[in-house]
Amino acid sequence: MGEKNYKSTLWAIFIIFLILSTTGIIFIGVWTPMGEGGEGITIAVLDSGINLDIDISGIKVSRELKDKIVASESFITTEHGYTQNATIKDNTEVFHGTRVALEIGGRSLGEAPEAKLVIARCANDSGVATPAAIIAAFQWAITEGEADIVNLSIGGNFLYNNSIVDLINQATFTHGVLTVISAGNRGDTERLALSTIESPGDALQAITVGAIENQQIASYSSLGPLKDHRIKPDLVASGYAFGAQGTSFAAPRIAGRAAILMSWCLDEGYVVTPGLLKAAMMKTASNENDIPVHYGGAGITSMNAAQKLISSARKIDNIPLVTHVSPSSLPFGLNKMFQEDIWNFPLTVISSIEQELTISTITSRPSILSFPFTITVNQSSIVPCNFIIPEDFSTGTHQEQIELENIFGDYLIINVSLTIEEPQLKVAIDTYHSLWDMDNLLGQFNELRIQLADLDVSCVELTHPSNFSTINNYDVVILPDPNSYGARLDSDYLYETFYQEFHPEIISSYINYVSSGGGLMVLGIGDKSSAINESNKLVSAFNITFTSQFYPPIQIVSENGVNVQEITNLTTSHPIMSDISSFDFYGCSLNITGNNTEVLAWASINQKNGEEIITTWQPLVAIYENTASNGRVLVFGSNYMFDNYGLTGNYNSMENDDLLLNAIAWLAESTL
Repeated sequence: MGEKNYKSTLWAIFIIFLILSTTGIIFIGVWTPMGEGGEGITIAVLDSGINLDIDISGIKVSRELKDKIVASESFITTEHGYTQNATIKDNTEVFHGTRVALEIGGRSLGEAPEAKLVIARCANDSGVATPAAIIAAFQWAITEGEADIVNLSIGGNFLYNNSIVDLINQATFTHGVLTVISAGNRGDTERLALSTIESPGDALQAITVGAIENQQIASYSSLGPLKDHRIKPDLVASGYAFGAQGTSFAAPRIAGRAAILMSWCLDEGYVVTPGLLKAAMMKTASNENDIPVHYGGAGITSMNAAQKLISSARKIDNIPLVTHVSPSSLPFGLNKMFQEDIWNFPLTVISSIEQELTISTITSRPSILSFPFTITVNQSSIVPCNFIIPEDFSTGTHQEQIELENIFGDYLIINVSLTIEEPQLKVAIDTYHSLWDMDNLLGQFNELRIQLADLDVSCVELTHPSNFSTINNYDVVILPDPNSYGARLDSDYLYETFYQEFHPEIISSYINYVSSGGGLMVLGIGDKSSAINESNKLVSAFNITFTSQFYPPIQIVSENGVNVQEITNLTTSHPIMSDISSFDFYGCSLNITGNNTEVLAWASINQKNGEEIITTWQPLVAIYENTASNGRVLVFGSNYMFDNYGLTGNYNSMENDDLLLNAIAWLAESTL
């Protein structure tokens, strides 16, 4: 799956989303009369600045934005991590910030043409924004600029310890500011690029916006869910604007519509909170084409419906009481679970005020759900919700309803419907030891889960250190991308890389698991993206280690963004490879360090020794067998063959799916 080489891009900071040029007719949907909407509201545009001296798609920027900009400031300074200072003037190749400002507040074609704009430049001419610049721009916009709404059409890799996300969430409560953020442009036509929402689009309090085209999710729009299965994006809108497209231009539409709704509420005499705007827009959004909730959130906003909802809502201290829950049905992304499965599906409750909710279920059978019985919510809040299916739970269709009730007797309903079956094998995937947001069973291993479920093989996630005391309950454990690099901000807002270390107790759990007859599959990715020395603390116990030798040794970027190779040198006498002629690979080679091992696949690598070219054969796949317990270990130097693209034939080989089934069957000493 593309964009896995995080380590090499960690220092690229935040990059303005890709803009795709288009020659088609651009229709900008504005439902208010020309020249109306957003009066009294200030929207901050945190972007690449503004350029009033240009025309865009035949539109004179100075005329469109005359007297609209009430404050501006550039944070492109050496103080914020740039090599030189720059003015507020937008000189990016596509005038990114100028386009966003036009779309929000342009007099003739803007979404909120009567709103005022605050321009906070935090991205340089190359489209790069440092965290320090984003944070300073955001703080200035909500204090000095007195912004009611902030638009962020920028994003980048997921961050742990993210000060930007923290600031966005805090501003909701401290300043009553609503932040609207682009979801990102990491989507694909096949809808295989799951869990690709870009940060800070993971901010709980923000409205994260994906893009649509022809009433369907745009091929480029990033998809959810987040790694913890929380729903993002929240809404979708057209990504077309002024001859370009991207989620950069979907977010400003929602920012402008939020301004119109806020202005209308103030005219009606209502007190407005960020949660009111977000809840009303999501609760009344439409999804006529049944776009999956983790692709498009609540759908497309309807301002008339939002206004009607607010008008009819109960008023608490003049705040309309509007509450919404996402998703409205569970589970999403799958319709079948198995006995002994445990799944986490957090609910996001958006409320215009702080209120206490009582949670209960209605079902004719025993409930399979676990959640708190009461919870206090305010603005956007998370409600834990777990599916826990007992071993002896009856199979077949299961339905129940979750009810969230406030003190006034108002209900939110979540419908639960799924099929429960008995598993033939039980597989667990260790997502705890990878820091990649897409490493989950609804992300880049969604197709793996689907193909195993079709054969009645259950698959659940190990997400916490406490889970590893139970791994003996599973026939096979899969460990993808062990110790992959993540990024976080230090106290100076600079990036630092880190990885999830192996606790000695967990290594012992894995070793004991294999010694007890368990089957372990490890999918490495190489030292470009992971700490292989840490990974080797585990796999060396089975006489195999990852090397720093990458394969293929020459990196050529192809159309799908990665130089995946088809491997054909196989040990076909082994059951895993017996009916396989090839599989896909992009990762590192292995080293065999002891007995009870066997190499199942290898590649030839030419290396220059002076004037002489030496061909060496590098193991890419190897196995280990514990002769006492018959425990088995299978190690790949890559995971590409088993991600969503590999298992659907979107790289080179059409046999990756057969390889997966052979591997699971061998590890579990079973047949599939």
